[in-house]
Amino acid sequence: MIANNHCRLCYFPLTTANAYFCTECTFTLPFITNYCSSCALPTNTPLTTCGHCQKTPYFFDNAFSLFEYTGQIQTLIHQFKANQLINLNQLQMWLFSAYYHKFNERKIDALIPIPSSIKSIIKRGHVPAQTLASLLSHRTSLPIHTNLFSKRWFTPSQKNRNKQSRKHSQQFKPHQQRIERLPKTSRILLIDDVMTTGESANEIARHLKAAGIQQVDVLTIARTPLKH
Repeated sequence: MIANNHCRLCYFPLTTANAYFCTECTFTLPFITNYCSSCALPTNTPLTTCGHCQKTPYFFDNAFSLFEYTGQIQTLIHQFKANQLINLNQLQMWLFSAYYHKFNERKIDALIPIPSSIKSIIKRGHVPAQTLASLLSHRTSLPIHTNLFSKRWFTPSQKNRNKQSRKHSQQFKPHQQRIERLPKTSRILLIDDVMTTGESANEIARHLKAAGIQQVDVLTIARTPLKH
């Protein structure tokens, strides 16, 4: 387990409870300032929708991520995935800040964490997305649906697959009868730690939209940056 009494960048003693970084180092974190409003892809210049979303829109409506998945944020998320963080209050503050900034006016009705495989749960001891959803639910009182989808036992890594194979991805098994019980007017927020290709969230959004769900958005801590 990793203690939180020193800044993770400069190792200076922290004066703010539950923080991972000192105030000075927080300003150096890879916050996303320019991004696609549809898929949250970090961009070099301000724009409304990236070229990919203009050509092949995702099934989800909007996405937002706080950080680029690089540097200390990447390290921090690795530690979180491995269940090595003692204090999750900083993650909770980041999540709530992102939720309030981007989704508060969209009147979200419920949270759905992106499922992990049984193999991953056994290895890590928790479902990272479900842990994040619980943190956000504690601040917002939004209900969490954890039994609508399950991840198949073996699915290849999204980052190692080409665009065409990702398009027909079947990582998740939908539990259709449970999904059909959701009100059609539901406004759902999918939760995950990192969005890499967007296809995990897209697959779940595709099933939800096919069932008539009105609105599906995505919130993650981090988003992979543009590859140059």
